[in-house]
Amino acid sequence: MIEEATLRRRLFYGVAVVAGLGLLVDVWHARSPNDVVEALLPKLSLSYEANLPTWVSSSLLLVCALVAGAIATARPPWHRHWWGITAILAWMSLDEAAEIHEHLGGLIGTNGIFYFDWVIPATAVVLALALIYLPFVRVLESRTRNRLLI
Repeated sequence: MIEEATLRRRLFYGVAVVAGLGLLVDVWHARSPNDVVEALLPKLSLSYEANLPTWVSSSLLLVCALVAGAIATARPPWHRHWWGITAILAWMSLDEAAEIHEHLGGLIGTNGIFYFDWVIPATAVVLALALIYLPFVRVLESRTRNRLLI
């Protein structure tokens, strides 16, 4: 079985490579756009959707959901909160891959600071979850709490 530190290091390097490729293709595009960079930009840029960085992000969220589910099966009395975290992370993974929140924009018809109007209901959901999860977060050991919040 792989050690935690090794897994953490490999995940960090993997994310760093994907982010580095995204930065590289964006800088390359800004300095000297050509056919090659035009083809690579939508596949590697962190500013685009439905590409390699989106897949990596969605996959990491799904793995986190699976890990939270495994914790939920083994951690009463707070197992319901862990199942909630599992559902939230699974939803975030699906949203990242399917771009659900992008399609919800424009329903309210706001502009300015609320140009992305999906943030209005999302803020209400996040605040409600914060209130529901506050007792749970308080009882976690500090290492787990800090990692979960980060």
